[in-house]
Amino acid sequence: MDKCCYNFVFVCKKFYVSSVFSELNSPVGAYVVSNLAQSDILKFHLSFNKAHNFKGVIKCGPHLPFLCVVWKFHKNPIKPRFMCAASSTSLTDVSKWLCSFFKAVFPTVNDLWVSKLKKADVPCDSSWILNDSTGVVEVINNLNCSRSEIDKTSPLLLQSFDFSTLYTKIDLVDLQARMRVLINKVFNQMLKLHCFKFLMVQNTALNFGFLWLKNKAEINLFENLHSFKVVEASDLISWLDFLLDNLFLCFGQGVYRRCIGIPMGTNCAVYLTNFYLFTYEFDFVKCLLKSITCPVVLHSLSLVCRFVDDLFVPDFPDFENFMYLTRDSFGSGIYPKTSCELNCRSKGFSCNFLDLTVRQSPQGLSCDIFDKRSQPEYAGIEMIRMPHVHSSISMTAKLGVINSQFYRFLRLCSWKKFFVFQMVSLIVSLKAKGYPLKVLLKRTTGLVLKEKFLFGISAFGIFRMILLWVV
Repeated sequence: MDKCCYNFVFVCKKFYVSSVFSELNSPVGAYVVSNLAQSDILKFHLSFNKAHNFKGVIKCGPHLPFLCVVWKFHKNPIKPRFMCAASSTSLTDVSKWLCSFFKAVFPTVNDLWVSKLKKADVPCDSSWILNDSTGVVEVINNLNCSRSEIDKTSPLLLQSFDFSTLYTKIDLVDLQARMRVLINKVFNQMLKLHCFKFLMVQNTALNFGFLWLKNKAEINLFENLHSFKVVEASDLISWLDFLLDNLFLCFGQGVYRRCIGIPMGTNCAVYLTNFYLFTYEFDFVKCLLKSITCPVVLHSLSLVCRFVDDLFVPDFPDFENFMYLTRDSFGSGIYPKTSCELNCRSKGFSCNFLDLTVRQSPQGLSCDIFDKRSQPEYAGIEMIRMPHVHSSISMTAKLGVINSQFYRFLRLCSWKKFFVFQMVSLIVSLKAKGYPLKVLLKRTTGLVLKEKFLFGISAFGIFRMILLWVV
């Protein structure tokens, strides 16, 4: 079930099959029937894997991805979300290595953005791309620091948007062309600044690391290296082109090829989406730099945050005028409307974004925890959210929920009252699952008192506040 990963749905087989066939034969034309036999496609994939030293044979034999459905029970009527089951297929290893190399080039992609904005004297630490919601907290803190005490009392407009059909509408030809340009730009940047031509990535189950190299002979300086690859720009481009040209999937006896959009479920799908949108954002910044009034707009745009297909726009009321590529928009606009249409999800003096609620306060903007599943549309869904006391995992693992949530609340909450409320809600929820209150408070005590000060007061004072609410 979508948004409720621990809930299971029993679906009529006939209805399930008809839903998938409706998607495969949609008028949008995202899928086309392939005339190639599945065995011929697999042979072609395995020959590519062998030529580039990718794993191509798995225990149960190589196979193509298949389409599966996750149901959105929070929609009315209930809607399907189609996913590509590609965790163990003929090209899974290619996608995994692309994911690792995209992770390695991400810092350089950020550097391209930062160096471009420095030309306009715009202070910036990274691009719009977020790793998680802590990046939003940093933006809010920087925004508060840049405002005077009087300015903080004036409310700011906050907006959030999402790309509702981004994965299903991306033009693959455009994606390939833009990714080629970006990859070459990254490698040229490293060659220009540091004379690096090659990128080495080591990726094991327990370790990820990367290193830029001037030549491949430098690999001999490292001992006991395993599970690594060394590439130059042309290698990455050829891998990506092959993957995007071979988005085959099977359903029943039929074989289909995806020709529009990125299948959700492909290992590198998130990086591809992030970088695809980044190329448009980067082009827009370059257009703005040619404008006389660009610093005014760039300072406002430097606060924008994006987590894959969700955008957070603080203190920039005119953002909607810049969203789409059009001849009339100032700076040419940002995204193509045909494939990257944005929906405004929230607009006002408070805003929900990812797992945060950003709201106004006398001291400026503040952040609190937000859970989308607490919204009215989820009220009729009985969710399994935390392990029951009698579940078949160790008590250490069960109580680990308190540890993880404690540090999450500590990172994201702006004020002690938000933090205390979230901790109390967590303890009450676990108590309802059968956990002894004494055990919960003991674990909470150890975590809180490990810190000397929290939110400007003693940690013991915070614990007393939690205790007063719980008992």
